[in-house]
Amino acid sequence: MAGVFNIIAGALNLAWALLMVVYIVLVAAGAMDEEFTSPDDPPKAFMIVMLVVMFLMSAAAGALQVAGGIALLKRARNARTLGFAAAIAGFASLLNCCIWPLYIGSGIYTIVILQKPEVAELLREPPRY
Repeated sequence: MAGVFNIIAGALNLAWALLMVVYIVLVAAGAMDEEFTSPDDPPKAFMIVMLVVMFLMSAAAGALQVAGGIALLKRARNARTLGFAAAIAGFASLLNCCIWPLYIGSGIYTIVILQKPEVAELLREPPRY
C-alpha cells in the first residue's frame, strides 16, 4: 500500500511540475506582465528563477516517489532504500501547498511501514513469482 501511495503522490508531484513549466513559459513570454505592475513585486527574472527551482524540486521529488513506489510494489532489492528516499522527498515537496497533507501522510505511512521488522525481512528476500 505504501508503494501505491508513493506512486499517486509522485504522479501529482509530476503534474505540478508540468504546471510549473506552463507558468514559466507564460511569465517568460510576457503574458503575465500585467500581474507584475506593483513596484513591490519581484523582478521578472527572479520569478522565472524561482519557478525553475520549484520545477526542478517537484520533478525530482516526483520521479523519486514514483521510482520508490514501483520498487516497493515489485519488492526490488533497493525497495527499502528507495522507499525511505521517496518518503523524505514527499516531505521535501511541500511546495505544492494544496495537496501537502497527501505528501505528509504518504511519507509518514511509508516510514512507519518500512520500520517494521517483518517488512524489512520481506524486502530482503527476492520476490517469488
